[in-house]
Amino acid sequence: MSGAGAPRAVLDADIVFSRVMHELMGRVAKGLELLDLVWSEELLAETRRSLVEKKGLSEDAAARWVGYLSQNFPNGEIDLAGSAAGIDLGALTVDPDDHHVCRLAIASGASYPFTHDRGYLRSALQGHGVPGEKLCR
Repeated sequence: MSGAGAPRAVLDADIVFSRVMHELMGRVAKGLELLDLVWSEELLAETRRSLVEKKGLSEDAAARWVGYLSQNFPNGEIDLAGSAAGIDLGALTVDPDDHHVCRLAIASGASYPFTHDRGYLRSALQGHGVPGEKLCR
């Protein structure tokens, strides 16, 4: 578990998909205790699918890859059922496949959403408590 008072961070599926970024962020969070990583079943499922479809990993290998988050940050799971009710998620990102990431960032109170995607709308996320200026790309 990360250090007391460490800022919460969401790793978008594209960060978890990247072995280098995934390991780096995991080490920053777990080893250095500088971040408190949060995740959802929706995020893990998206990443598993991408690892199988785009990287050609087996289902077992993809499950082990994304299992790092749930194993090392068991208290970081955020249940997205009913989260962001009444929020126009389309106003937060141009990619409907990233709606669950916006919901996760809002529901968890994340200070840092790490992503390579350019479709997130900073000012709209900021209006929901996710610091848009800290959107890491």
